[in-house]
Amino acid sequence: MGRRMQANRSMTQTALGIALAVAVAIAGPARGDDPPPEAGPPKVAMSDAIPAENAASDPPHADASEADAPKTAVDPPAAAVPPPGPVVIEDVLLLPKVGDYARAALHRDPVEAAIATGAWQTPKAGDKVTDTFGAERQWRPVRISGKTGLVDPAAPGGYALASVESPQRRLVILEATGHAAVCVNGEWRTGDPYALGWLRLPIELEQGQNELLFHVAAPGFRAKLVAPPSDCFLIPEDATLPDLVEGEAQPLLAAVPVVNATTAPLVGAEIVCETPGGGVSVATLPRIEPLSVFKAPVELTPDPWKYEPTRIRVLVRTKAREDEPSKSLAESWVSVEHAAAGGPQVRTFRSEIDNSVQRYAVSPATSAPNQAGEAGAIVALHGLGVPCDEFLENYQAKPWASVVCPENRRPYGFDWEDWGARSAVEALADAQQRFEFDPRRVYLTGHGVGGHGAWHLAASQPGRFAAVGPSGGWISFKSYGGALDLETPTPVQAMLARAAAPSDTLRLVRNLAPLGVYVLHGEQDDRTPVAQSRYMRGRLGEFHTDFAYREQAGAGAWWGPSCCDWPAMMRFFEDRSRREPGSAATVDFTTINPGASATMDWVTIAMQQQQFEPSRVVLERVVDQRLIKGRTENVASLGIDLAGLPPGAPVGIAIDGGQRVVVPWPGDQTKVWLVRQSDGAWRHEDAPSASEKNPERYGGLKAVFDRNPLLVYGTAGTPQENAWAQNKARLDSETFWYRGNGSLEVVPDTQLAGLEDRNRNVVLYGNRDTNKAWPRLVPSRDFDLRAGYMRLGLSPRRQESVAGLSVLAVQPRVGSAKALVGMIGGTDLEGMRGTSRLRYFFAGAGFPDLLAFGPKTLVEGEKDVRATGFFGPRWSAEPSEIVWRDLAL
Repeated sequence: MGRRMQANRSMTQTALGIALAVAVAIAGPARGDDPPPEAGPPKVAMSDAIPAENAASDPPHADASEADAPKTAVDPPAAAVPPPGPVVIEDVLLLPKVGDYARAALHRDPVEAAIATGAWQTPKAGDKVTDTFGAERQWRPVRISGKTGLVDPAAPGGYALASVESPQRRLVILEATGHAAVCVNGEWRTGDPYALGWLRLPIELEQGQNELLFHVAAPGFRAKLVAPPSDCFLIPEDATLPDLVEGEAQPLLAAVPVVNATTAPLVGAEIVCETPGGGVSVATLPRIEPLSVFKAPVELTPDPWKYEPTRIRVLVRTKAREDEPSKSLAESWVSVEHAAAGGPQVRTFRSEIDNSVQRYAVSPATSAPNQAGEAGAIVALHGLGVPCDEFLENYQAKPWASVVCPENRRPYGFDWEDWGARSAVEALADAQQRFEFDPRRVYLTGHGVGGHGAWHLAASQPGRFAAVGPSGGWISFKSYGGALDLETPTPVQAMLARAAAPSDTLRLVRNLAPLGVYVLHGEQDDRTPVAQSRYMRGRLGEFHTDFAYREQAGAGAWWGPSCCDWPAMMRFFEDRSRREPGSAATVDFTTINPGASATMDWVTIAMQQQQFEPSRVVLERVVDQRLIKGRTENVASLGIDLAGLPPGAPVGIAIDGGQRVVVPWPGDQTKVWLVRQSDGAWRHEDAPSASEKNPERYGGLKAVFDRNPLLVYGTAGTPQENAWAQNKARLDSETFWYRGNGSLEVVPDTQLAGLEDRNRNVVLYGNRDTNKAWPRLVPSRDFDLRAGYMRLGLSPRRQESVAGLSVLAVQPRVGSAKALVGMIGGTDLEGMRGTSRLRYFFAGAGFPDLLAFGPKTLVEGEKDVRATGFFGPRWSAEPSEIVWRDLAL
């Protein structure tokens, strides 16, 4: 399957050969340590001699409903006039790394702080910046090599500033690679930190000087500006495609990025796939914001398939109307591979996270030898940067198990945490439907980062697996990435650490007790130190009765496919099966976030006393006494499934040494619920109310990026506030696309048809005064964010009134029993800008229900956090677990 071909570029890409001169005005070289006076960033000048015939065509058709669409700029739309051929950025001002970007909710960066506060001024060569550790760094001119890109050792983590002069407003495509992000005239756009090479973003150049500030991520950074091939185009290199499996005729799922390269929204359009046999499938596109990208799902109709590599035509067109035929907007071709029915193959499915199309690779079992007639499944998690189909090549087909290789949403993805862990579970569920393997015989393994994923997913969700076998796996970010605990944290620091606690695999290690564990590591591993596995061997030795350890002498991080498909590990897996659900006499289960993992066998932890701290239950079922007994730690409410007991008579429950609670038999519903009272006693109650926090809607800001979230930006603020909200929503959408292969829809607060599904999560940008959707979706009693202040509660009332306050919060969506609404914004423009690059799409960075911080945070870090923590069990501000910097507030 390494034969998989790259999809072809768009066949409609237009030539850029316009014979016009490009003048590059470079400031003179610095002499010694003294730069020439007023030596600003190197400038690239574009000729204004653009032929009229190169002006853009009319923007895609807008529905009549767009008449009331918001305007975030007073200037007329820019013409998509191509620049005079590709403009390669060769000369920049380089600033070495000045920020501190740990895996945490907050980071420090004086350059970003200057942009957020409005203090940014274009630097000159020789200007100095004090970094977050007090050292002075200096801007200096450097030239980017056309062959190697920017390879200056000071570049990674630093900034590269280019100035592009344009004779008029125009739209261009930025093709850059090796950068984490770019700030184009004050607007942040996503980057290509992994140097994948297919990222192409439409940007608008203003008349005159334009600043492109690149946050460099990797050696080899390079950038150029090219003309848009058309007002709308596709990026086929990033298509998500299934294999054509011989003998199958059902529709298949695919996805292709669609680029709107105009300053008007793309509405009333559809994406079409045409197969060689005449099959046609059509899907309606959602609104695509100006200068934006949306990865559009579409079906492939396999009627009839030729079972060989097949080129499929993909096009975008306007919808036909009675008085207007459809109009083609973009066209491209993608290549889809053929797979034998019983051989390795790539499958695709719809993700419940964002309705996107995701993929996994699978090698079906060659037979089903067990008594039930079903084989098992080995879930194998790939390493960093390895596509799932290439990782599958390391495993031989097996008669006793299918091999399922999910993708971490991307080959880099989320370290198999957060959305990466969800993707693995979703792929497993899809494979279960297709191949019907024995759910008691599911095994988990992985290599490198995948080995970490195996540790983490098995410890977080132990009820899914019979055994786990990490190979070269690190334990957690704390053990591997240096995210160490502070000895004497402030209340704010302690709360932010709690929000990141679900990443701490070691706190969940006892969940591995029911699983077989096989630990494999190369003795000379220079990527993941073998000390990681040796430490886990010691921890397992404290309590585990079924684990094996193999340290391969002289081996490094990789010693061929056998470090994945290790024969002894495979035999270890084959000999084990998971106990029948509900059959365990004793359950010992720990969770840190019930929203991600709440149930083990017949016990569910529904609510914690202290949220995002470890909660543990150790319960025993004594059948002949009709008794459940045991102890709990940090549990406020729990559910117990009594299905393992004979029905009929009442059941006694004795927990934490308290008085026995006698529970009548619950009838057809075998689960009973208990709630801890203020005196510590347990009481039998009804199932948790949907208005309360529960495993289906528990909280933490990251949880809002689930249930196909709709990103809604405000249009009722100042033009600058509206522009920020629109740009921030676009940034989040394109960042999740790049990092997580996502498909997040963005709309203004005037276009809310997508809110008809009450169980859909929503993310609001701005505040109650700038976003018209806010009153409709956010309950105002316990939290409110307005121009000038943030308020928590009514009686008592706590209020933070400060200029430049940035706020992130999550609350239950009004009118829904399941959905959340997230809020990202501030009390004013400066506060809003302070949230622009928060890293909630990074594994290991934890965000509680509320995080409010002042304008000095980008320089001082947590010292300027004003309030943070978790709302109460009923989403209340009082009681709650929110800590304030100033206790008198």
